[in-house]
Amino acid sequence: MGVTLAIDPGRCTGWCYLVDGRVADCGVANIEPYSATVVDHSIYQPNRLLCELPEIYKSGEANPNISLTPLIVQVGRFIQYYMSVYRASCGTVLPKEWKGQMSKSVCRARIYLLLDERERKIVEARERSMSATRAHNMIDAVGIGLHAVGRKLTGR
Repeated sequence: MGVTLAIDPGRCTGWCYLVDGRVADCGVANIEPYSATVVDHSIYQPNRLLCELPEIYKSGEANPNISLTPLIVQVGRFIQYYMSVYRASCGTVLPKEWKGQMSKSVCRARIYLLLDERERKIVEARERSMSATRAHNMIDAVGIGLHAVGRKLTGR
């Protein structure tokens, strides 16, 4: 199965490395919009990258203060980097594809249910070391990673 890197992009980018389908490490990185910075921990050499691709929901009015352009550029930079440096296969996933419409608290609880004891200890230790906002981005990256390796939160 190899090494999968899952990313929840943003100023506070959540990341999760899975080795042979199991969470090995996770965290957050502060990345400014349009910067060339990427998440890279050379101890892991991912052969697969899955980034969440942000979307505007059709059900509500678009918030004029939010632009998805910087996030989409950021996803493109991650893909370009991991394809060129690690020759990783790269893909994107929409939020509705990996977590559906569940609330943050339900999503977090379901992610924790999918973790084994060793993985739970890794995620809990990281989560305790950061603010709730930062932890949410990391937890989403863990969920994206679980989705990437076939450990689905939803019945889809």
